[in-house]
Amino acid sequence: IDLHNNELEWTIPGQLGQLSHLTSLDLSDNKLVGYIPEELGQLSSLHRIDLHHNLLAGEIPPELFGRHMGALMKVDLSDNNFTGPIPYDVCHLERLVMLRLDDNDLDPPLVSCEAPHGHHSDVENRQHCREELRSFCVTAPPFGLHDEL
Repeated sequence: IDLHNNELEWTIPGQLGQLSHLTSLDLSDNKLVGYIPEELGQLSSLHRIDLHHNLLAGEIPPELFGRHMGALMKVDLSDNNFTGPIPYDVCHLERLVMLRLDDNDLDPPLVSCEAPHGHHSDVENRQHCREELRSFCVTAPPFGLHDEL
């Protein structure tokens, strides 16, 4: 599903979590409000989720990085109003090669974990992160997947 840059002003429906074969969800550059529904954590085929540049708030649901999300490779939640801690479960996503959380109000202390392929979570492309979040921008070079989401 690609609905980026459409000036959508609604909340993300939890029913999206029922789309079991969904591989990509791009709702970026809209005016979405509310929270990320925990039902999105049921999207076991999802490789990519891009919700950057919206008005989303609240805590990032741990379900988004839960055990059903093993296919997840790219996550961009930057430029929203998320608060609270970064869910530790992000450390268990073995295929994750890009995670953008910059321009939010996330709470320190930040989780430190090993990124896939033995790279520490603070490697490469940290310029995309606010200073406090630099230790949590995950990339796994040399794939170059951090250049676009």
